[in-house]
Amino acid sequence: MGQQRDYYNIQGYDLHGDWETQINHDSSLFDHKEDPAFCENLYVDCTIESYLRAAVPPQKLVLGIPTYGYGWTGVPNKNDGRYQDSTAPATPPNSDFPETPGIATYLTISSLTGYTRHSDCKRIAVWLYDPSSGMARS
Repeated sequence: MGQQRDYYNIQGYDLHGDWETQINHDSSLFDHKEDPAFCENLYVDCTIESYLRAAVPPQKLVLGIPTYGYGWTGVPNKNDGRYQDSTAPATPPNSDFPETPGIATYLTISSLTGYTRHSDCKRIAVWLYDPSSGMARS
C-alpha cells in the first residue's frame, strides 16, 4: 500500500496530554527509562520506525508536530514538575483559543511569564514549570 499513496501524515503529537493526571511530554522524539510510560512506545521515533518497518518509503512520511501545548495545575515542586501528578488541567491563559481547559496555543505559551523552560535532552522535548503557582505546561 505504501507504493499507492503519495504521502502519509504521521501524528507526532498527543502522545500524552491533560486527559492524564501525570505530567508528560506530548511529543517527545525518544523514549527514556526515567519516563513512567517507558516501553509503552509513546514517542515519535517509535511511530516513524513502525511505518518504515511496514515498508512505507521514507520520502512519503510527513511528520505533524503540535502548535499548542497541554497544561496542568496542582503540580508539586519536585523534578521541576516533570512526571509529577497534578490535580487538574490548567485553566486557559487569558484570551487564548481554544478556550479548553489544559490547552494553550504556541503563541500564548511562548509569551507566558513566571515559568522556567526546561529541556529533556534524553527525549528531545521541553516543558515549562512555575513552582509558585504549581503549574506545568508541555
